Amino acid sequence: MSGSTSATTACAIVCAASCCFALVVCVHADPKMAYQESGEGFRVGVKIRILDRADGSVTQFMDDWLREGSPSWGPGGDRLVAHASRDNNNDIFRARVGGERTWLTEHPSYDWAPAWAPAWSPDGLRIAFASGRDGSSQIYVMDVHGDNLRRVTDGPFHADLPSWSPDGDRLAYGTSDLWNFRALRVLEMATGVSRPLTDEKGDRLQPAWSWDGELIAYSTQDRTLDEWHVEVTTVDRKENWRLTADAGPANSGPAWTPDGGVSFVSRRGDRFDVATTGPRGGEITIVASSTTVPAWLAWYNARYFAAETSSVLRPEVWAGLRGVAFAEAAAGR
Repeated sequence: MSGSTSATTACAIVCAASCCFALVVCVHADPKMAYQESGEGFRVGVKIRILDRADGSVTQFMDDWLREGSPSWGPGGDRLVAHASRDNNNDIFRARVGGERTWLTEHPSYDWAPAWAPAWSPDGLRIAFASGRDGSSQIYVMDVHGDNLRRVTDGPFHADLPSWSPDGDRLAYGTSDLWNFRALRVLEMATGVSRPLTDEKGDRLQPAWSWDGELIAYSTQDRTLDEWHVEVTTVDRKENWRLTADAGPANSGPAWTPDGGVSFVSRRGDRFDVATTGPRGGEITIVASSTTVPAWLAWYNARYFAAETSSVLRPEVWAGLRGVAFAEAAAGR
């Protein structure tokens, strides 16, 4: 895999003061990305960090000892919802960067796992997450204060990893019998009706809904080749394609970038790259590299939260996200 180069691109080694890892960053005038990183040693543990691509700086989300992960941005770009371990239990919280945690769940069951990430809704009012509090893992929705909790899935199989549609009317999520298959489904919030997005053959997980509402990216395991790849399907299921055929055998964790591309984590030996490519594949660009394990990528998008419910965000909006062009594009719509 190789990164793209240009006259305005520079590479910098950024060392976070509270971390014992070196992140090699290719600097562009781009938005910020939150991610979970499994560091080395007890003090580092699993923490959330924020990469600002405008200057290549890395900020640790919360400066304490709690293990945390699976970030999802909230309105304003200064808040995240995530999970953390406290008092021998695991719960979901929201917080401003460097601020105090507001705990949203307090339940003896696991309200998190690497596969149970919370997701902040586009209207900024709701948070979806998975929990096994009623037995098997199912999807729940609560408001941003942790109130008005309701279970929204009731299928026969394990359900996890919700991802909101940009109009806030639907959730894509994973479903599995925990043995033979991992598949994806789409839930209509108004009716509670869910339909299959993929068949129940093989392994497909970690759905990520595109900004225009037309596509869903996901991770899939190719059992024949013993490889992991990132694929994209249209929401109407008419088309499906692989993005990472030329990116090596270990690629997962897709997240849409503000300009309409797809980012993912690609492992090469003992190195982990955060890479991006187009929605139909093509050139692969390295955003960052690390010897630790970055995961659960989440890009902040101001227009994602500015849209009213039921409006649809089009990818051309993101063409101006670089520098001053973003403000001009946003003001013109």
